Amino acid sequence: TKSNLEEYLQLWVEHRLVGSIRPQVRAFQNGLGVFVSAELRRKLRDCYTACDFQLMVSGTPEINVADWRASTVYTDGLAPESDIVLWFWTIVQAMDRAGQAALLHFVTGSSRAPADGFAN
Repeated sequence: TKSNLEEYLQLWVEHRLVGSIRPQVRAFQNGLGVFVSAELRRKLRDCYTACDFQLMVSGTPEINVADWRASTVYTDGLAPESDIVLWFWTIVQAMDRAGQAALLHFVTGSSRAPADGFAN
């Protein structure tokens, strides 16, 4: 009825946005609890927004090639000034963002850069 339409819509939206994914949220919380204590989760909730938390967990889509390059560790006789290494970084620098993300995903398993930089 018209008298309870607003309440109905509020409850329907709440169910669609919150209630329908409650089992997945609980599973995520339980999995996170393996690594992060309940007390620390409470402190994080007080200090950070959901967007901040997503950034910490998932990283940033912005790839700073200079930071990536400066943080790379070379082995097997390669060095930052080796011709092949210089060629590699020239090519990476020339790639578009999607290409850089695909390369980063191939190398690390994630197409997103660490939120606090590659050195960390």
